[in-house]
Amino acid sequence: MISENKYNILIVDDLSENLRLLTNILSAHGYTVHAAKSGASALQYLQANLADLVLLDVVMPGMDGYQVCELLKSDERTRDIPVIFLSSADHVFNKTQAFSKGGVDYMLKPFHEEELLARINVHLSLRAVQKQLVEQNIQLQKEIVERKQAQEKILYLATHDALTGLPNRALLQERIKRDLALARRYQREVAILFIDLDRFKQINDSLGHHVGDELLKAAAERMKRCVRETDSLGRLGGDEFVICLPEIISAEVASLVAKKFSKRWRNHSISRITHCISAEVSV
Repeated sequence: MISENKYNILIVDDLSENLRLLTNILSAHGYTVHAAKSGASALQYLQANLADLVLLDVVMPGMDGYQVCELLKSDERTRDIPVIFLSSADHVFNKTQAFSKGGVDYMLKPFHEEELLARINVHLSLRAVQKQLVEQNIQLQKEIVERKQAQEKILYLATHDALTGLPNRALLQERIKRDLALARRYQREVAILFIDLDRFKQINDSLGHHVGDELLKAAAERMKRCVRETDSLGRLGGDEFVICLPEIISAEVASLVAKKFSKRWRNHSISRITHCISAEVSV
């Protein structure tokens, strides 16, 4: 008797004496046993209580064992439960049918108790290994995702300004280098705007660096709204920013863009915390 056994086994048979016999044998060996007298009641039970293994009679009224097994294998929740068919039919067709429907084994009635227990033990062991592999695969996929997210975070921190979230000097240089290479290849113009916040040091000195930081973040957000998707905006450091404008027609157009950008800033104030700061931009 294996009293430490914790596996749940469902027995499906329309004959009460068969259910009693199997229940007594399996219970004596420590299995938790549930019984169903029809295919419909077995399916209903498994929707709420997943078994570790099913012992399934073939010949039953209403719904035979093959139909029950086919329905189990079509349901994602129950498809991996091993099914052992129990039948008095010793024809090759019956056995082939059982395996084609998804059964893992086929035993003849009357069966030998030792053989039945041995086969049950084999399939439960295989099922346990399968579950372990699935769990390990899930854990592995989770670790891969976490590692990828960590790598992406490290890369982001290495290429972006911690305060404003804009590309830093290194990333900005890479993007400008790319835009210049494309411009040379396709004979296009590129404009680069150097942006400086006027009197920024006075704000830091009079109101504190925390206010200056808020101003820089607000300035970065406003600049993001002023540029195109194809433009490269970044922070050089301090109160200095750069915008690379690819596909500019001429220097005159670049100058107009710069003047328009500067004018848009002069007509707006940036409010942060409890202070209202009028910031001007030199381009």
